[in-house]
Amino acid sequence: MCKALDTRAASDFGTPYYEPARRLYRYWGSLVGTKPRKALSPLAIGAPLLPHASLARVLDGGADVRYELIGAALHAAAPRLKPGALASDPLRVDPANRLIFDRLTGAARAQRPLAFRAWFKALDGRPRALFTLVLPLGLDPDAPASSDLLIGVWPLPGGERTARSVHPATAQDVTQAFLASAA
Repeated sequence: MCKALDTRAASDFGTPYYEPARRLYRYWGSLVGTKPRKALSPLAIGAPLLPHASLARVLDGGADVRYELIGAALHAAAPRLKPGALASDPLRVDPANRLIFDRLTGAARAQRPLAFRAWFKALDGRPRALFTLVLPLGLDPDAPASSDLLIGVWPLPGGERTARSVHPATAQDVTQAFLASAA
């Protein structure tokens, strides 16, 4: 079962609702050096966080992202998403559907964590509201992008109700507030 997070103001990241995301961020921060993907340990991540964790490979210097391991929370949010799918796949259906694609590729190119809330309608037409934490792996200052992404996803409770009224899709960058709460 994927535990939902609340939709309070960005300044409220110190609440217990965001503790699982803070734990994932602190785990990522504990990885040494370039934070290689091979250093990830499911045991160290911990069973409570694993359903929220997904892995993706960064392609062509950050031009796209291929999902490789899809956690239960991401699967619940996007049931059509399968391993091997590209972040750019929704652009084939709707070229304006760049909400998630731009954030994943942007975090890969910046090689810095990204935290955002998103309200959108999925390809199946159902409203979605998510808190997403994107953590780059395989950092290399001489490369155009990280090599991989560790992606944490949590549903925002009551967020689907909000997502129904949001058009077009909306994202709120909450990186600074989230990182300050995780320090």
